[in-house]
Amino acid sequence: MEYNLSVHPMIVWTGGEPLQQLDSEEGVESLRLFQNHFQALETNGTILPPYDVLNRFDHITVSPKAHSYCDMLHSASSIDEFKLIYTRDTHPHLFDNLVETIDDVVWRHIDIYKYIQPRSQDVKSVVDWLLYHPDWCLSIQMQKYIKMP
Repeated sequence: MEYNLSVHPMIVWTGGEPLQQLDSEEGVESLRLFQNHFQALETNGTILPPYDVLNRFDHITVSPKAHSYCDMLHSASSIDEFKLIYTRDTHPHLFDNLVETIDDVVWRHIDIYKYIQPRSQDVKSVVDWLLYHPDWCLSIQMQKYIKMP
């Protein structure tokens, strides 16, 4: 399916770690090509790009992994939201440390949203967790629940 960008003026850079491609001369040129469009970035935060690259995005979502270091935590003023993926396999200590770190960053930048997204089999666990963390929001990928292709 082809999209006419004049009708669909939003671009979401995602998939793997998009900053691996966008933090280059060709990547910056791609960002420039679409500068008149709303551009969102979804990253795991392991790469901290130069400010001029970060500054080109209208919305940045950081979805750090509990087992890896998140460089983007140090540029919180550029982040619009954090999204954590919760699974039963996530080590509770690592997850709690990441939540504590994010809560500390967000406390200093009050306009950042915090979401937790469960795998379908973990919704009950996440809802229970949210009862003790009311400043976090539930994020559901509805297409997975209705089995949309």
